[in-house]
Amino acid sequence: MQFLSAYRYLLGALLATIAILVPYVRKGLYKLGSNLLSSAGWGRYMKGQGLLLNVVLVMGAIAAGGSAYLERGSTVTKGVRLIEFEKINPTEHAVYEKIDIGQYSNVTIMAETMVPENGSATVAIFSDRNDDSENRYEVKHLDSVSGSWSRWDGDNPGKHLRLVISPPNKAGVTSATELTIRA
Repeated sequence: MQFLSAYRYLLGALLATIAILVPYVRKGLYKLGSNLLSSAGWGRYMKGQGLLLNVVLVMGAIAAGGSAYLERGSTVTKGVRLIEFEKINPTEHAVYEKIDIGQYSNVTIMAETMVPENGSATVAIFSDRNDDSENRYEVKHLDSVSGSWSRWDGDNPGKHLRLVISPPNKAGVTSATELTIRA
């Protein structure tokens, strides 16, 4: 709501400025045009199309400046941060990792089993739904296998992500002893 009221204020100020400056700009452009070239064509251009062009350019500059000014308060980071967890061994015990993602708009989690070649692991991704309580919900389950990256891409689901890396829950599947995760 605050953005809309600031935008309306900016738009009103822009229109008022244009209404005040148009007669002066028109008179100045006409004089410039008549002094530059004394032809009737140049004078007509400065009265009509030239005036319109310059007014639109000024409006665009004011709108771009206002937009940049209002965008300054944005909290979403446009950069990228890579967090790497290497040589994770989920066979000893489940591994818990917490990642602070509150300032990012998109999240990517990738996992690959390194050892053994036929090993597998499960990566459960939990989010806190932007509240400070300890309530979490499961966002995704990844099954990491050897030889290829398992990947999840999504919008930011909360302030923090919690990764729980554990052996696979399937019978007859070899558990990974070394896993790499990139977030």
